[in-house]
Amino acid sequence: MAAVTLSAPLEGKPENKIKVGDIFTFVDSKENPLANGKVISIDGDLLVISFVPSADGRSPKEGDIAVHLSLK
Repeated sequence: MAAVTLSAPLEGKPENKIKVGDIFTFVDSKENPLANGKVISIDGDLLVISFVPSADGRSPKEGDIAVHLSLK
């Protein structure tokens, strides 16, 4: 599992808020995909994400980026 802190609060419409079950992709500084995960817990601006490293990836570490894309 990884703990992720939001860099900026999400404001606006309720459908823009991150929810338990939302999917994230972790990438390194060169935008190489490292792992995919799902939000399992939210506490304010802290997300707990259960992840699985990709085939050529690794576990996320400090300095990596967690990317969440919304279809809305």
